[in-house]
Amino acid sequence: MADILDIPPERFQEEILNAEQLVLVNFYLSWEPRTAHKIKTLQRLAEEFSGRIKFVSVDLAKAPELDERYSLRSTPTMKLFFGGKDRATLKIFRPIEEFRAVLEFIIANDLANEP
Repeated sequence: MADILDIPPERFQEEILNAEQLVLVNFYLSWEPRTAHKIKTLQRLAEEFSGRIKFVSVDLAKAPELDERYSLRSTPTMKLFFGGKDRATLKIFRPIEEFRAVLEFIIANDLANEP
């Protein structure tokens, strides 16, 4: 089973910005009712994309500075990072099939490496 790392804000630089692979970050609020359902979906995707995408979660209740830095308008919000840069914003409210297709498209077209 692939893990979704739940990291504290002080490890954001190390785990996400310094990562050598594509990283999908789930920005969430632990007290929000939708969180548990979305984590199950992300867990399925983490298993499917194991080795190709690193999955990380950050609780914005513990990291309000990241909320401001990345202009997160709602939670949960997913962002893809590569090479220390924010490459894309994704919403998980779409069906898992659509979300999977978007991730496959990004990988297949090497879009995370675009400047």
